[in-house]
Amino acid sequence: MFQAVDISYWAGMWHAPPETLFGLGRVERSLGIALQKLLPQTVRYTSFNFGIECSAMFAREGIDLSLSLEKQPSNSEILILNQLKIGDSYGGYKQDTFSKIKLNLWRRYNCHRARNSWIKNPNRDKISLIQFDYNIRAEQFIPNKLKFALVHDIIPITHPQFSTPSNTESASLRLRLLSKEGAHFICVSKYTADELMNFLKLDKERVHWFQNGLDNAFKPNPNLGDASKWRKKLAIQSDQRYFIAQAGDLKRKNLISIMRAMKIFRKLCNEDIILVIVGQIRNLPSEFDLNLGESEWRSYVRFTGTVQDSDFSALYSSAISLIFLSLAEGFGFPPLEAMACGLPVIASNLTSVPEVVGDSGILVDPTDCDEITNAMLKVALNEPFRISLRNSALSRCQSFTWEKAAQRTVDAWRKSGLDISAGF
Repeated sequence: MFQAVDISYWAGMWHAPPETLFGLGRVERSLGIALQKLLPQTVRYTSFNFGIECSAMFAREGIDLSLSLEKQPSNSEILILNQLKIGDSYGGYKQDTFSKIKLNLWRRYNCHRARNSWIKNPNRDKISLIQFDYNIRAEQFIPNKLKFALVHDIIPITHPQFSTPSNTESASLRLRLLSKEGAHFICVSKYTADELMNFLKLDKERVHWFQNGLDNAFKPNPNLGDASKWRKKLAIQSDQRYFIAQAGDLKRKNLISIMRAMKIFRKLCNEDIILVIVGQIRNLPSEFDLNLGESEWRSYVRFTGTVQDSDFSALYSSAISLIFLSLAEGFGFPPLEAMACGLPVIASNLTSVPEVVGDSGILVDPTDCDEITNAMLKVALNEPFRISLRNSALSRCQSFTWEKAAQRTVDAWRKSGLDISAGF
């Protein structure tokens, strides 16, 4: 009997435009594409989106993706289970578009009715293994199959101070249920795999891991014109140097430690070096005022707002270093992406971050302001050292590919007993 592997995703996450994807959305899309390239006759997709209203953008992108998948093997199809009302047209597409592609679209089905419809689908019996984000209850649609739960992190459990009690309880119950049902787990770092084994008291045969890959957008950018556009936008002088940090959760990303170290650094360094914070700032300025007790920082900090992947290399090209002092990560994309652009990295020595950075960056205690400041001074004032870090970073990041991630995933499937040798 033909064996198929089902890769299940949140519809909105996987169908979104690549440039809008961050974190786990990027992982699931990139890994899925790499897996189908590796096993084109074996891997198929089921994309779940139910229980919430789906925006027009996600619906439109879902159709775009489905149209592109028409060229894929017939065992590739997308199942969207959602609450969309489809009229004569939606998202710029006419109703008859749906009948021309391998897209099963249910209207106004609740989970129970959608499950019953999927059970009648003949492709269901071809599936031997289903892999899904552990938050997606996909096994109810394809029961009694070998299950692989993809785990990006278990931060709500290992670091509940950065989560809510309800999220911590939900993650704990979900993981324990999957463990009881005999599921295998595949994680995006060895750290996450070790923490999961410790939490669930599982043996290593049921917990697997790979390292995320890099997207092509992250590479050195020698075009100074691209960098000058950002300098003009952010009011940075042409010869002025800057550090980069990424916006995010104030507590978990530990931005206050970066700000405190930056304040000390500027007192010790004669050069007018500033800090550029990349990403959505939300209420960061007011939180900085509150936590730092002053507003002097506003004179030497710039906020970019949302930045597309294609612009990161330009911002990184003339920066001194990325400062990434997160207190908890499941993997750690920001330092990896910076390294791929040739940017030296000062990074936290906690959780999964050392797996990413290795000895190609400066690892520091993210709570030790003096250690952070000394690292900033060293990388800013020692050009030969900075160049050596750049070269080492560029070399190290070459080992992070989606092809390797896909191969390790397939190896894990095989170790679980699935015979997919015919797929190669």
